[in-house]
Amino acid sequence: MNPATSNSSVTRIRNSLLKISWQPWLLVASGVLMANISWGKWMDILVDFSLQVYAPWQLSQGQVLYKDIIYIYGPLSAYIHSFLFMVFGPGISILAWFNIGLIIILTVIIHRLFRDLFDPLTGFLAALSFIMVFAFGNYLQVSNYNFVCAYEYTLPHGVFLSFVAIHQFVNYLRNPLSRTLFWIGLLSGLILLTKPEVFLAEITAIGTGLLLAFQFQETSLKNKLHKILIFLSAFFIPSLAFVFYFSFHMPIEQALESPFSHLTYIFNSEIKSLPFFKAITGIDLFWENLGNMFIVLGSYLLIYTILIFLNKGIASRYGNTKALYWICFSAFLAPLIIFKGDVFWLDLARPLPLILIAYIGIFVYRLFFHSQTLQDKKRQIPILVLTLFSLVLLLKIFLNVHVQHYGFALVLPGFLIFVALLIHELPLAFKKFQGSALVPSAFGLAFLLAHAGMMGWISFNMYQMKDFPVGKGRDRVYDFSPYRMGTPAEPYLRGVLFNYALEWIDKNLDPEEEFVTFPADTMLNYMSRRRSPIITGLFNPGALLLTGESPIFNSLKENSPDYIVLIDQEFPHFGRRFFGRDYAQAIFKWIVQNYKVVQQIGARPFSNQGFGIQILKRKSLHSDQ
Repeated sequence: MNPATSNSSVTRIRNSLLKISWQPWLLVASGVLMANISWGKWMDILVDFSLQVYAPWQLSQGQVLYKDIIYIYGPLSAYIHSFLFMVFGPGISILAWFNIGLIIILTVIIHRLFRDLFDPLTGFLAALSFIMVFAFGNYLQVSNYNFVCAYEYTLPHGVFLSFVAIHQFVNYLRNPLSRTLFWIGLLSGLILLTKPEVFLAEITAIGTGLLLAFQFQETSLKNKLHKILIFLSAFFIPSLAFVFYFSFHMPIEQALESPFSHLTYIFNSEIKSLPFFKAITGIDLFWENLGNMFIVLGSYLLIYTILIFLNKGIASRYGNTKALYWICFSAFLAPLIIFKGDVFWLDLARPLPLILIAYIGIFVYRLFFHSQTLQDKKRQIPILVLTLFSLVLLLKIFLNVHVQHYGFALVLPGFLIFVALLIHELPLAFKKFQGSALVPSAFGLAFLLAHAGMMGWISFNMYQMKDFPVGKGRDRVYDFSPYRMGTPAEPYLRGVLFNYALEWIDKNLDPEEEFVTFPADTMLNYMSRRRSPIITGLFNPGALLLTGESPIFNSLKENSPDYIVLIDQEFPHFGRRFFGRDYAQAIFKWIVQNYKVVQQIGARPFSNQGFGIQILKRKSLHSDQ
C-alpha cells in the first residue's frame, strides 16, 4: 500500500477523534465527575494537611511566617492562601475552590502546550490524564496527595508555575520579546519560594532552554547579556519583596535568611537517613526497585515488539480504514478492561526515568550531531526543556516512581511526556519505518483511556469510604466511615472522636482560653478557631530534626498554655513511633509535670491501644468540670 495513502488515512482517523464540538466538553465532564466523587474528601484531618489551613488563618490574623510559625517550606503558598482568608474569611472550601481554579487553568495550559508541541490528540489525552489520574486522585488511605488539598501546597503550586513558565518559554521561542523573558524570570523567582525540588527542576530546564535559544538566535553578545539581565532582574523581585516584608517583623539577618531557609533543608544528612526518605527515594530496596523498573520497561518493549509484527501484517494485508482502526482499538481495550485486576496500574510509571533519559539522548543527538535546519532545532528545544524538567523532578523518587504519593505532582510532567510518546512519537516512528501507524495508534489510545479510567475508578473506591462528616460550614470535610473502614466489632472512630473533641472544646473552654496540640496536628486549633499560644509548626519527628525541639520547648515553657491536647499519632516511617517515648521526651515530661487530664476521648494516646485524644489543663488552673 502507498505510505502516503496510509499516513493520510491514519491522519483522518486521528482528526475525527478531535472534533472541537466534543473535546472540551469531555474534559469538563471528566473534571466535574472527579470533583463530584471527591468533594470534601481531598484531605486527611490529622496527617500533614492541618498546617496548610492553620498557617494561612494565623497569617491573616497578623502572625508572621518563620517568626510565629515554624515553617520548613517556601512562603509563597501560605501567603497566597492567607490573602484569600483575609478577603473571603477562613475555610477549607475557600482553598479548595481556589485550587480547583488552578486545576482548570493548568488543564488548559497542558492541553495547549501538548497540542502545540505534538498534536491535538496528544493535547487532549495529556489534559485528560491530568484530570483523571493526578488532579483529584486518591490511591492511599491518607488523601493529601492531590492538587485540591495537598499535604503541602508548595509542591503542586510549584509544578503549576513551572508549566506556566514553560508555556511562556514556548512563546518566547516563537517571538523573543523582552517582556516574555521578564515573565519567565518572574515565574522562576516565584518557584524559588515553593519547593526546592521543583525549583531545581524548573531552573535546570529553563536555564538549559534559554542557553540553547540564545545559541540559535542570531543576535549580538551585548543583546544576549541584556536579555540575561532582564531575566535575573525579574527573578529576584519575589525574593526581595518577601525580604522587605520580613524586615519589618524580624531582625534583618533573619529576614534575609527566612525566604530561603527551606532550600538548606535538602542538605540535611539526618533526614536522608530516615526510613521514610529511603523508602520514598527507593534506596531502601535498591535492587528490587531497580529490577521493577526494568521489568516494567521490558514489558513495554515486549508489547511494542509484538505491535511491530501486528502492524506490518495488518497494514500489508488489510490497509488502513476507520473500521479497522476501531476494531484494533476495541481488541486492545477489551482485555485491558476484562483483566483489569491483573494489571498493576499504580506501577506503570516506574520506568519513566529510563524512558526520559533515552528521550533526552535522542534530542541531544538531533540538536548537536544530526543535520537539521535551524527552525527544526528551535521546534525541538521546548520538548527537550519539558523532558528535562520531568526528569529532574523525578530525582527524589528515581528508583520508586509512583503516582500514589509525592508522585501526584512529581510524576505528572513525565507521565505527560509518556502520553506524547505513545500517541505521537512512536506512531511517527512506525510510519517512517513501516508506512503505517494504525496498530500502535489504536493501542496507545486504548491503553491511555483504560489507564485514565482505571485510576479514576481506584480513586472512586477510595473516596467512597469517606462519608463521615467532620467539622461544619466552610470547614466541613469527610473522614472514613466507622463501618466502611472498620467493622461492626471494631468501628473506625477517628472522625467520631475528633468531632467529640471539637464539641467539648467549644462547650468547656472560655473564649479567651487557648490550647496547643501535640504531636503534629493543628486542625483542632483551626476548626475550633483557637490559636496556639506557642510558636507552631509541624511537630512530627522529621520536622523536628530540621528545626530542633528547643524552639518549641522554650516557647511552651514561656507561654504555658491553658490547655494541651494530645492526639494519638504514630510515625514509624520516621523511625520514631510515639511522641514522648521515641522523641520529644523532654517536652512530654514537662507536660506530665505541669498538666492534668480533664477529658479522655477514646483510647489513651501513644498506648498502642487505638485512636484517642486527651485534653489536659494546667494544674494551677485545674478545677473539676
